[in-house]
Amino acid sequence: MTRLEPNGTIEAKVGATRHQSKHIGRAVSSEQRVYILHSQDCVDTGRDLRVCPYSVALDEGIQTGTDTPWEDAEDKPVELEIDENMGDLIPAGIVCHICNAKPVTVYTHGRRYCDDHGFEDDPTDTETTR
Repeated sequence: MTRLEPNGTIEAKVGATRHQSKHIGRAVSSEQRVYILHSQDCVDTGRDLRVCPYSVALDEGIQTGTDTPWEDAEDKPVELEIDENMGDLIPAGIVCHICNAKPVTVYTHGRRYCDDHGFEDDPTDTETTR
């Protein structure tokens, strides 16, 4: 069952700031828990966040491990979406820690590139995805 977390706590656990329209989450492997930072639009509805479609999808749990949508998405902030076919909560993409937007390129060893903010650190690796 989804539980509510204080605003400052959830932003720290997710590792992102609240976005106007995107739901951002983090699957924390050491806790076996997923945290959802609901969009500002969602918060502004005034409804109980536990009835948000993202929270309802999370109540079903997530699939982790090899060959799952969460395989390379645990322990980092990701934009969330709900799978159209299964209704599962899945990562839509890795999130830039500065602007909360999906990066264009992900490099090996976790290096990420954002169109607006460049590389998070020195990109000495070769491009591997996105």
